[in-house]
Amino acid sequence: MKISYDWLREYIQTDLSIDKIAEVLTDIGLEVEGVEKIGVDEKDLEGFVVGEVIECLPHPNADKLKITQVDLGQEFPVQIVCGAPNVAAGQKVPVATIGTLIKSADGSSFEIKKAKLRGESSHGMICSEKELNVSDNNDGIWVLDKNLPAGKLMKEVIDTSLDYMIEIGLTPNRADAMSHFGVARDLHAALSAKKLASQLKIPFLEEIENTVGPFQIEIENEELCPAYYGAYIENVEIKESPQWLKKRLHAIGIKPSNNVVDITNYILHGLGQPLHAFDADTIAHQKIIVKTGFEENLKVLDQTEKKLEKTDLIISDENKPLAIAGVMGGLDSSVKNSTKNIFLESAYFKPTSIRKTAKRLGINSDASFRYERGIDPNITGLALEKAIQLILEVGGGVLVQKIKNRPREITDFDVILKYRNLDLILGERIHRQKIKEILELLSIEIISENNDFLELKVPAYRVDVQREIDVIEEILRIYGYNSIPKKEKVSFSIVKGEGFERNDFINRLSDYLVSCGFFEAMNISMYSEKYDTKQPDTEKSIRLINSLSQDYNVMRRSLLPELIQNIQFNINRKNENLRLFEIGHAYEKTANAYQENFRLALAVSGKSNTQHWQNKETELDLFYLKGIIEALFQQLGIQKINFTQENQTLKIQLNRKEIGVLKVISNGDKNYKLSQNVVAAEIELQPIFEAYQSQQVKFSSIPKFPLVTRDLALLLDKQIQYEEILKTIHQLQIQEVKNISLFDVFEGEQLKDKKSYAIRLEILNPSKTMTDHEIDQIMNKVITQLQKQLKANLR
Repeated sequence: MKISYDWLREYIQTDLSIDKIAEVLTDIGLEVEGVEKIGVDEKDLEGFVVGEVIECLPHPNADKLKITQVDLGQEFPVQIVCGAPNVAAGQKVPVATIGTLIKSADGSSFEIKKAKLRGESSHGMICSEKELNVSDNNDGIWVLDKNLPAGKLMKEVIDTSLDYMIEIGLTPNRADAMSHFGVARDLHAALSAKKLASQLKIPFLEEIENTVGPFQIEIENEELCPAYYGAYIENVEIKESPQWLKKRLHAIGIKPSNNVVDITNYILHGLGQPLHAFDADTIAHQKIIVKTGFEENLKVLDQTEKKLEKTDLIISDENKPLAIAGVMGGLDSSVKNSTKNIFLESAYFKPTSIRKTAKRLGINSDASFRYERGIDPNITGLALEKAIQLILEVGGGVLVQKIKNRPREITDFDVILKYRNLDLILGERIHRQKIKEILELLSIEIISENNDFLELKVPAYRVDVQREIDVIEEILRIYGYNSIPKKEKVSFSIVKGEGFERNDFINRLSDYLVSCGFFEAMNISMYSEKYDTKQPDTEKSIRLINSLSQDYNVMRRSLLPELIQNIQFNINRKNENLRLFEIGHAYEKTANAYQENFRLALAVSGKSNTQHWQNKETELDLFYLKGIIEALFQQLGIQKINFTQENQTLKIQLNRKEIGVLKVISNGDKNYKLSQNVVAAEIELQPIFEAYQSQQVKFSSIPKFPLVTRDLALLLDKQIQYEEILKTIHQLQIQEVKNISLFDVFEGEQLKDKKSYAIRLEILNPSKTMTDHEIDQIMNKVITQLQKQLKANLR
């Protein structure tokens, strides 16, 4: 938010320097992100004079240039070639004479010299506002007041007082500080608490009262519009604003429009109350209606058409909508140069209504920015009275009618402040009188008090102060965070925490995956609807009403879409060998509730290791990620995991219940625009976490007796997977078989539809050395089972 230091001093009187004010504002939470000097220095106007264009003819050798004769108050006029489209005879204009330095905002400059432009001599330059650093307007030359005498020095015409633009990083909760007066009010409280001299200047006039006139205001939806004020002014002259008003708007980066619109902007940024001016002659039957229920298009001020919905609060007459309440006015009813009679609106609208409408329509206007956060409901009429006064001053006209329609009052907030809680949170005891003084400076009224607590009434414009903790924060903010003494010694006891088993589980998962070369990704819990439609059962999706943007309008039902996009993002930047994981939540709705699913997502792509003369590059394929998952479960001590194939994917099962899926997403997949294959898996973690918690770790001594290994070469049908061999041997439940591993697979034309597996069994009896006969018995059982179940043959 931009604040003009000169404008700020309209509301607060203090002798502090701009640097000290910036420091105090930052201390009280209105963080100053930068201070920029603005305005025109008198020494930069040397050589600029007022000129009168007495003749303006087309350039004979250039279509876009004109030859002008300009009177500079000297004996003879000078010839100046000008390319501005708006130059014309009879104008008073600023002229840079020969030898004048034109300075740019970036510090560079160039000197005006005699020149020939397309064969015609030029003795100076007719300037725009930007070339005099008055504003950024460079659309054409600056046409001055026609009453200025030719030859008058521009430093006598332009206000050369300097100003400072203060850039404040305003947090969304500080709706009360979204104006110059709001900042001044907060600054005064801080300075007074620090015993620094300051005086707050209250800018308001008397509250508006109804007068007799032709206009009527009807509020159909009192909940969404508790207050609507209006004023009807006839015979207003729509013209350029006076210099003081343009300077105020220029200082905060707003381009002036006309006197009426500029006054509404002046009130908005000065006092924080949005106003809107209608061309009164476009309002049918001179009746304003505040209502919902429209379903039609409305062309608004930015020249776009917006589709209205029944829930949108609209300002209308008896025939048509005129404006979207609190968001943007309609184009047809706006103030134009031909407007003579205006109807001025000042209202209070319910913040949630404005926020929903503005978000849905994609409009972020200065008015909606304030309305959706909550403005001061008690300055609605006061600000309108100030606007009326200014319009009559700068635009003339006759005030015909003032209207006040306030069906509901917005009440202040009741809060109880306990001294004990204040002392506990601050870590020290602030004098009770100091607390009361700060509350008074913040306009927080003390209704009753005793030795233990204060009963308070917080003004309605402080929408962020509705709880005891909010009041404590306000007291500390004004008292000063730096005023709380630092403890030289902090003592505390470290006790074993309870209830962190889930965090330990997550850390163990993460640590193992990182040790395998994976990087953790962290995506937000929302994604675009385009990802959601790529998944089945879209009726389970949770769509957001007030989404951050169209890219984040659905709560994610899977972690994979964004993780795969992370992969592609890296591939696009030549980082092609990738291993990523994410632990997070996915969301879906069921018949009666919303469900949060705890999940792990993994995605790999590219090669397993970089090029090296000793190591051969291998693809990160389905079996690589399957091995990582198996090893991960082994690290967690979970054994009853198996994989079953279904089409092109592997289903991951725990205790015969499906908990995840492992699949290859090819670069030709229509759902993702990938330049190389990605192998991905998504696993439900809650059943794994429960199994991890329920397992019992038992100690066993190192075996004293030797381990025996036996190898088998099995010839099996080609479609039989290694998983089935393990399953078949485990069905025998032979306690002495401690481990089974695969060390060779062979396929060839000579085997036709067969495949050869070479497996190794590790056999051990922890209580004795096994005899050859015992070992042969075990191997015979295994071979018989494999022959019976899988029709295996020994090679």
